[in-house]
Amino acid sequence: MLTFHDDFLLANPNAVSSMGDSLGQMAVKAMLRALSHHYIQRESRNGPFRLQLTDFHASNIFVDRDWNITCLIDHEWVCALPTEMLSVPYWLTGCAIDDITEENLSEFEIVHQEFLNIFEEEEVKMAPTNAPAMT
Repeated sequence: MLTFHDDFLLANPNAVSSMGDSLGQMAVKAMLRALSHHYIQRESRNGPFRLQLTDFHASNIFVDRDWNITCLIDHEWVCALPTEMLSVPYWLTGCAIDDITEENLSEFEIVHQEFLNIFEEEEVKMAPTNAPAMT
């Protein structure tokens, strides 16, 4: 994925708006390369990958009166990514991503843990009871 972004800078002359923008984008890419081994496990580099909505926010989710999700829209940015790329939506606290500091960070940590607990409960419910052998 990082190579794809590097190639984008090489192939698209309009990818940057100024020298400062160019240096900023290159610095981010260098930092991602330096840190990626902390977040992406080597053994899962070639899969399995999960479909993920990268434009996942409240306005793209329809729910019924009991808050059950009935529909997800705006699939134009769906892509297959490593499982490590899954994350808890920052907007569950009602804060913008840059506002999750100090007191908002405590609230986000509570919501984050609650989300993970519910996610684990739902994952257990979805686990097949008589899964066929894969070998």
